[in-house]
Amino acid sequence: MVSKKDTVIIDKGKVPAAKLVGSYTFLRDMGKALKDDEAIKVNCLNAVEAKKIQNRWRAYFKKEACTRREIQPDGKIIVYLWLEK
Repeated sequence: MVSKKDTVIIDKGKVPAAKLVGSYTFLRDMGKALKDDEAIKVNCLNAVEAKKIQNRWRAYFKKEACTRREIQPDGKIIVYLWLEK
């Protein structure tokens, strides 16, 4: 399962163009602290974990939630999360 140590706040401009339930309350807390030009980058091991994170993000922030997934050559998935206010 993904933990807080696997997440990083980045500049929203670094989110690449689109190509494609455990306890995730730390995502909600990080999301509340995000500035307008920031996004969260989460390294996931597989697609199931990535989808859970995206669904939790959307559940926490409803209409403001934006997500994007990027599959790496090694098979790992990076999920980008940000808010559009």
